Amino acid sequence: MLNKTELSTMSTMMSNVAPEVINIKREIAALQKEVEKQKERISTAEGESEALSVSELMAQYSNLQVQLQLAIQAYSSSLITLENARVEAYQKLQHLVTVESPTLPDDNAYPTVIYNLVLFGVSLLLIYGIVRIVVATIREL
Repeated sequence: MLNKTELSTMSTMMSNVAPEVINIKREIAALQKEVEKQKERISTAEGESEALSVSELMAQYSNLQVQLQLAIQAYSSSLITLENARVEAYQKLQHLVTVESPTLPDDNAYPTVIYNLVLFGVSLLLIYGIVRIVVATIREL
């Protein structure tokens, strides 16, 4: 763009055979050839390197866009399903009735070790006394 502007400016002041005008025309021609080469390279595949052309890339891009839209729809529908399940679970939780709240004992009442030891000792003494009476009765006979 700049070279064409320079060419038009110089051509108004100089003749078409002036060396500066000829150089600018050559630069413009070289740049146009390079642009054409780049356009051709982009629009076609490069032989054995199997590079994709722009049309193939656009086809793949549109395919990926469709897949993205489907994935977004699936995600949003699963979010809606999750939210519905959460609301339903909350409603069921509200209908749950507590019959009696759990309680903890104030103090552990059983087993009382001292009571059990005293009871065991008294039982042994009673048994010992009964055995002594039986033995004494048998000796007197």
